[in-house]
Parts: sequence; structure tokens; C-alpha cells
Amino acid sequence: MSVLFFILALIITVIILTAVHEWGHFIAARWCGVKIEKAYIGFGRPLIKKTSLKTKTEYAIGCLPFGGFVQLYENNDINDDNKKYNLAAQPLKNKLTIALMGPLFSILFAIPLLTSAWMLGIPAFDAKITSPPENSIAAFSGFQNGDVITAVDGNNVATWLDTVMQIFLFINDGKTVEIDIKRNHESFTLALPLDTSILQSKTSFMQTIGLNVDSGTIESPSVKIRQLNFIDAGQTALKQGILSVKLTFKTLYKIVTGQLSLSNLSGPIGIGYQAGLALSSGVGLYLFFLAIVSINLGFINLLPLPILDGGQCIRFIIEKIRGKPVSARWRYLLQQLTIGALICLLAFTIESDTKRIIQNQTTEN
Repeated sequence: MSVLFFILALIITVIILTAVHEWGHFIAARWCGVKIEKAYIGFGRPLIKKTSLKTKTEYAIGCLPFGGFVQLYENNDINDDNKKYNLAAQPLKNKLTIALMGPLFSILFAIPLLTSAWMLGIPAFDAKITSPPENSIAAFSGFQNGDVITAVDGNNVATWLDTVMQIFLFINDGKTVEIDIKRNHESFTLALPLDTSILQSKTSFMQTIGLNVDSGTIESPSVKIRQLNFIDAGQTALKQGILSVKLTFKTLYKIVTGQLSLSNLSGPIGIGYQAGLALSSGVGLYLFFLAIVSINLGFINLLPLPILDGGQCIRFIIEKIRGKPVSARWRYLLQQLTIGALICLLAFTIESDTKRIIQNQTTEN
């Protein structure tokens, strides 16, 4: 696959997720009666622009398709004649509703995406493992070649992805999780000790544990297209959506607390690469990928940083307590500091993604 294909996959992904997220803000602002001045998909000079004659809202698609925004009318002048449409004059509950509706739409968007993905069919590996490396945690715990994992701490798993997600949730200091397996038509329960030090390894945490998926052979691959009817797909989507929310929350918590390395984060290169791989494997897998990224986007925007939705909520609450708006000077300073920090993080993720992709390509060759 060409670099152009991965760039196109990234652009499609960003446009879809941005449109849904900003639509949440847009709908909430309309409900609350706040005037919407601009609604943009992308940044920079508009390629397409249209202004509504009724609402005077300017709709546009920018030349840089990496993000978007909804600009609301906000005037802190107490003598403003348009208080009814002014964000600054809205009660706190309206301000919070507008700020939180974007992340909420991003998170809820995952459910129809996952439902559609399972109805179309997703290629998934069976939860069957190869022989654990000698002296690995899995080997000491009694795992053997050909074992099929059926449940993690009582939660049934059907695929390798389910297994990975469930085990990640239980990685805590001193935590031992019970793994149900099938071996030669017999059922066993093995105790797998998990420690946060597993996450500090340069390899994936499953490789560090010693659990590796059995990909089968060319004649008999263990990956199968799993397709569900509407009811089963909806139920599975709801379960996986809840699991993904827990997983995202725990990942962010571990990164913030230093238990998980920042190298596990993906930037635009990593997202574009994964989006390209998913899209090349079928629409179902791409929709599944899109759902996971959408949940991540929703949670990241809840972080209390000035330029994110979580930061806006903090600002609104502070203004309510103080009884006056935060000065434009302080808002500008905090925004610039946050942008600087995010640019540094972006540079780090680009370097990390590049090294990871090169390493994967070298391993495959």
C-alpha cells in the first residue's frame, strides 16, 4: 500500500470523527439558543463556504482537513443587546451541556459503528495461543501450546482482541486474574499474576506476559470473518462499547500516573497507518477501528486542558464561582501553553509512531 493510501485513510477518519464531535456541540448550542457564528470541518482557507440566510451561520470546509470547530457568539459586555443568543449570558447548565455534548456524541457514535461492523463482518483471530516462551509469566502459570482462552476473570471471550482488552483491564500491582481455558477438550482455570511493570516493557504487554496468538497456517488460518445478525451485533456492540470506555479510561489514568509509557500513544502517523491497514482489510474492520478511535477522542476531549472541552467546563465553573469571566489575557496565555505542550507531545508521538512502523515492517520482512 502506498503512502498516499494511508494519508487518504487518515483524512477520511479525521473528517468523520470531527464532523460527529462538532455536530454534538452544534446541536447542543441550537437547543440552548446560542448563536452559531461558524461551523468548520478543517482549518485554513475555506475550499467551500456558505452562509445561512436565516441563521447567519457560516459553514465551510477548510483546506487543511485535520480537525474542525464550532464558533459560538460570546460577548462579555454586560450591555450586550443579544444576551438571548450569547454564550456568556447562558446559565451554567447550558454552557456545560454545550461543552460536553461533543465528547458524548463521540462516545455514543461508537455503538452504531460497532453494530454495523459486526453485521458486515470482522476478521478476528480465535483466542488460541502458541507455546509460551520459556521462563515467561504465562509458562510459569501453566499455559501450553494450543490452549484456547474462553474467559478472563469470569468474562467470556470469543476472540483474541476480546482477550487482550480484558487482560489489560486487570493489570494492577499484585493482581492475579483467573483465566479459563480449553485444552484437548478439557476445561481448566489458570491463575495469571499481573503487575504494572508489564506495561513498561518495549514490547506489547501480551508478549511480555508470554501470551501470543496462534495465527494458524496458510492452509488453515485461525482468523475468521465473524458476522452477526442485527440483534446479536447490537448486543455485542454495547458490551464492547462499555469495555472500550473502561479500557480508554484506564489507559489515560495509567499514562497520567506514569504506569504506562507515553510511547503507547499514537499520533497522526500511527492513526493513519492503522486506519489504512483496517480499511484495506474491509469496511467492517475499518468501522470497528473508527469506533475505538471515536471513544478515545471523546475521552481525550474531557481532559481539563484549556483548548479541550474539559478545560472549557473548568472555565465555566470557575467563572460561575468568581461571578465574572476569566480575563482574555489569562485565557490566551493558558491556551498558548497548552498548544505548546500538545505540539511537543505531537512531535513525540510522530517519532514513536515512525519507529514502531519501521520496526513492524522490518519484522514482517
